[in-house]
Amino acid sequence: MGALVAITYFTYMPIWDTMDYHYPISSYISDCLQQNILPLWCPYPMLGSPIYSDPSTGFWYPVNMLLYYVFGFNAYVLKTEYVLHLIIAGVGMYKLAENFTSNRRIAIAAGLVFPFTGFFVSSAALFSFTYSLAWLPFVFLYYIKGCATKQWKYFVYGGIAMALCVLGGYIVFAILSAYVLGFMFLYYAISQRHNSIQLLFKSGIMALISIVLCSGYLYSMLDSLPYQARGDMLGLHSVMDNPFSPQSLLSLILPFSTAVDIPFFDTDIAMRNMYMGIIALPLIYIALIYGNRKQNIMLLLIAVLFLLVSFGAYTPLRAWLYYNVPLMNMFRHPAIFRAGALLALLLLAAQGLRVLYSFQHPNVKRHFAGATIVVALLIAIAFLLAIQHETIKLRFPDFTSIQSVVAFNNNNNVWANIIVQCAALGILLALVFIGIALFNTRSLAIVISLLWVLDVTLAAQMNIAATMVCNIPVKTFAEEAAKLPHNFPIPSQRPIVETVVMAPEALSPMVYNTVIIKKELSHDGYNPFVLKSYKRFTHSALYEGVIQNPLAYTTSCIRPWSCYMTDSINDDISIQSVYADFGKIHCIDGANKATTTVTKFEPNAIAVKVDATQPTYLNLLQNYYPGWQCSIDGMPIDIIKSNFTFMAVAVPSGMHQVYFEFKPPYVKQLVYMQIVLWLIVIVGLFYYNARQKLS
Repeated sequence: MGALVAITYFTYMPIWDTMDYHYPISSYISDCLQQNILPLWCPYPMLGSPIYSDPSTGFWYPVNMLLYYVFGFNAYVLKTEYVLHLIIAGVGMYKLAENFTSNRRIAIAAGLVFPFTGFFVSSAALFSFTYSLAWLPFVFLYYIKGCATKQWKYFVYGGIAMALCVLGGYIVFAILSAYVLGFMFLYYAISQRHNSIQLLFKSGIMALISIVLCSGYLYSMLDSLPYQARGDMLGLHSVMDNPFSPQSLLSLILPFSTAVDIPFFDTDIAMRNMYMGIIALPLIYIALIYGNRKQNIMLLLIAVLFLLVSFGAYTPLRAWLYYNVPLMNMFRHPAIFRAGALLALLLLAAQGLRVLYSFQHPNVKRHFAGATIVVALLIAIAFLLAIQHETIKLRFPDFTSIQSVVAFNNNNNVWANIIVQCAALGILLALVFIGIALFNTRSLAIVISLLWVLDVTLAAQMNIAATMVCNIPVKTFAEEAAKLPHNFPIPSQRPIVETVVMAPEALSPMVYNTVIIKKELSHDGYNPFVLKSYKRFTHSALYEGVIQNPLAYTTSCIRPWSCYMTDSINDDISIQSVYADFGKIHCIDGANKATTTVTKFEPNAIAVKVDATQPTYLNLLQNYYPGWQCSIDGMPIDIIKSNFTFMAVAVPSGMHQVYFEFKPPYVKQLVYMQIVLWLIVIVGLFYYNARQKLS
């Protein structure tokens, strides 16, 4: 079943944010790297933004940057990088579960289950979520082992894992894990009072390693906060967007029900699934009865706490965090908190497997059977409720066919999905009961492990068409994408507004941002990193007129902002209107007779030839951001920030070469430093492991 999920995923293209942002921006970064250009600026959607300052681009993430530099980027590389992180997630959970259970077979089962859980399946289009969650088990594993053994190496490993968690994905995961590590430090410091100072020092070293490895990322992100629209504190209403609603708890037993986009769940389809296997529920029950009581109750409390926070506005906890805990007012999606609950509950389920494997007492099997019966009754009740619905059509989809599942979801209601799910779980639970009847606890634990993996992979295959892939074959998309330019052609001098942002049918399922892979300039697009200045421009009276111009054009007059309100009220704003922070109107007498020709266009540099019969102003429709420099015929000149967000320079009469270059301070030096640091990390790890094997 796992192979079927992999085949299906590699056969069809992903959807949503993956295609609207991750694919085009990764393709652009790869095109730059393949031509030995450091991709600091992307000029295409929304008339330009700094790539290095946008955490979602993965600019500072060594794994993807190395992958793109060596292999380039296409649809197959996209699939490979995602599956690579699923493997990383599985290995991390395997090691964490092994540390908790001291049983390799059980740890293998937990490691295989983790990448197929509902969080990964429902959030598959949000690569940053996947990449961060993939590294989290390593973060907790190494900190726990470091505190237990007091060995330096684990704190070093933990710092590296935390850095990868930050750089690869959504920084919110790192913020939450940092708070969890803080509470873990307090627990170990209290329980090991005589070593508390040493533990504090080693924990500080772990944090320092992570900060140093993330120094470029942190510098660029902090430096961008005053300029990006998301840099301000969010309102409480925005923070509550996309919770894991209490209704979404239905996904713990019926994940296929979440594949239907209905108002009942009161959240986005990518945020409502937390399935970890129906078999996990009785395993958690026997872990709480027979396992390490203190440890398991703590894991359960952590899971409950994270679940309550993930409910968003349904409980007061998320609001309390918003008002009282630093950084908790900077991000949306309360459903992210369910990742903490998922990790804790999976470790509990692994402990339950260990109980089955290690305890030979007949009561263990009896309690497990009783808990499984309760789960079976819940499934039976759901099935009976569903078949009473008058619109039910009992035609099961072919789960090996994406088209069949999509048609089933579109043509039926949630009750049909529940019936299909109940039927599948009924067969699975029947196999569990057969195992209970035929095997002793140790053999039963092995059987349950296999069925648990089968359980989650089957659920993943059932939901894959709803949240992971569409019906466009990878081969078809890759062939169309290969026809697009991989260099950086000089854009035409047509008006910016004429660029078509929506994807043609040949590039479906991409909706926005085809301008990046087609290398075309646009005033529109999809970008989580929106500059405040550009946002102000799009809401101004200038917007409709300015985008009627090409990339580079000249004007004979720049008016002060004091004239803007009067002009907008009197409807005196035209496509030639330019405003800046001048004390008075700067106009040039006579007609504006000048021609502009873009002679060079690269990611970080634009050259324009201006031939003017008299002094003029050259306007460049690229967002101004600290780091832009300009020269005329090799002589530096000040850039005028115009029309809220763009750039203008005064050009003398005659023929001149105007050169704009994006050279943000310290960024190249930080990039080179990060490369050196990661090389030291890689060489150091290989050297240390080689010495360990020799000794």
